[in-house]
Amino acid sequence: MQNDFINCWLLAKDLPRIAKATEDPDLQQLCSLVQDNYKYPVDTVLISADLEVLGHKNANNAMGEGPRGYVAFLQGALDGEVAVDDGAARPVEHQHGPDPETVKRREVSLTPAAPHAHLLDVIHHSLPGMGGLTVFQLDTSAFVDGGTLHISLAVGSGPAEGSFALFGEGQDFMGQVPRPLADAHQVAFGEPQVLHHTFARGQVFQFVAASGPGTPPGTANAFSATVSVTGN
Repeated sequence: MQNDFINCWLLAKDLPRIAKATEDPDLQQLCSLVQDNYKYPVDTVLISADLEVLGHKNANNAMGEGPRGYVAFLQGALDGEVAVDDGAARPVEHQHGPDPETVKRREVSLTPAAPHAHLLDVIHHSLPGMGGLTVFQLDTSAFVDGGTLHISLAVGSGPAEGSFALFGEGQDFMGQVPRPLADAHQVAFGEPQVLHHTFARGQVFQFVAASGPGTPPGTANAFSATVSVTGN
């Protein structure tokens, strides 16, 4: 990804504004290409350096095919194969237990000098046999005398609601999941929530984001979380 692609996230609603605000014809054409090839809710559009659309893949299908399918999609573009995705959901091969490759992990360090962090990612419907989790490892080790962890949650206007939970150290989410330290379920657009947890010593907490209960299959949504620690 770092060697062969430039990765950029854009909101579809921002494309006309970006195109209107620039006098660069290449940027205007780029916005037009992305807009013409975009399919709801989240779509990956591959565009070459000379502004040729090499293919696109909808998040619904990327979720069903797993990481290997997505890597094959990118490799195909490097090999000169045009990959067109019609956006229709593909069958998913069910398996027992979540696939560890579908659990995304992010590391965030919080210190007395930098006690705040802003997280932005996507939640999607967790199909049976898939993890569908994003795990943020919140390192508060620098707060040796403990403190209180605050996590302000908000989701976008997409159809998927959010389910969020905070756990302590050592949980791999591949087996039985313990009772969370704090959680919030069915977080909807326009209804932000805040998690709080007071701890006696700094540690690496695990903040988990997934789709909420009852989320329709094949749906997704963006979410943001502002994380902060107040020391004791």
